[in-house]
Amino acid sequence: MGSPPAKKERCTKKWESLEVEFWMERIPGPPEHLITNDVLVSREVCCLEVQVDINESRKYLRESKNLVLTVPASHEGTQKTTEDTDTFYFHCVKAWEPVLKVRLQVPVIAVMATGGGLRAMSAMFGHLLALQKLNLLDCVTYVTGASGSTWTLADLYEHADWSQRSLEGPLKAVKEQVTKCKLNLMSIEHLKYYHKELAERAKAGHVPSFTTLWSLVQEMFLHERPRKYKLTDQRKALEHGQNPLPFYAVLNVKEEKFGTFKFRGKYSQSFF
Repeated sequence: MGSPPAKKERCTKKWESLEVEFWMERIPGPPEHLITNDVLVSREVCCLEVQVDINESRKYLRESKNLVLTVPASHEGTQKTTEDTDTFYFHCVKAWEPVLKVRLQVPVIAVMATGGGLRAMSAMFGHLLALQKLNLLDCVTYVTGASGSTWTLADLYEHADWSQRSLEGPLKAVKEQVTKCKLNLMSIEHLKYYHKELAERAKAGHVPSFTTLWSLVQEMFLHERPRKYKLTDQRKALEHGQNPLPFYAVLNVKEEKFGTFKFRGKYSQSFF
């Protein structure tokens, strides 16, 4: 038997039309010359060549700074100087009249230190002194510490321009202070002072603890006298941005609840 005859389907096509309207508008700026091969259209492109002094560039790089070159709307956008590059190219539309913008970029650097009592304090002094000798201290934006390293910060920020002075002097003074005889820390006069301060803190709602007592002992250990210095007194060291912005990390144990410490009142100078 043969195969059944194929069915004939009638195919009909419907043609539709779309009306498109174009109109010409005058655009600002000079007329452009367009390049085309009858398929693609391209605008005229120019290449801006920029040369920098390689020695000056390396000088900035040694100071952890970068020259940043920018041509808005160019293909490359923004480029930064490197150790071995002194020529840069920017490609953009010729009619846009490219404008080169140059700025000096300083990285955001933070110094972070941990606790550890006198070891942390002396280490913090040493690290900051080393950065100063390397001409890098001016590049530091933030500085933070906990426990012993905050003793260094509290001492330095009493001076409005501490980062512009040599840290050799403060470090030498600290060495002399911590090597003195400390038998008077437990004298009757000092014990009365500790008791008075603890009583005042208890009235303010703070839970008495050995940590609180230890902070008072350290105050006498490092300064030999009560210090009424507050964090608000550090404004003079920060109002012109002449020093790194300090961050302090401590705990608040008021009403037997741990939380973020709020730097207020006369006790903000305590060390935890």
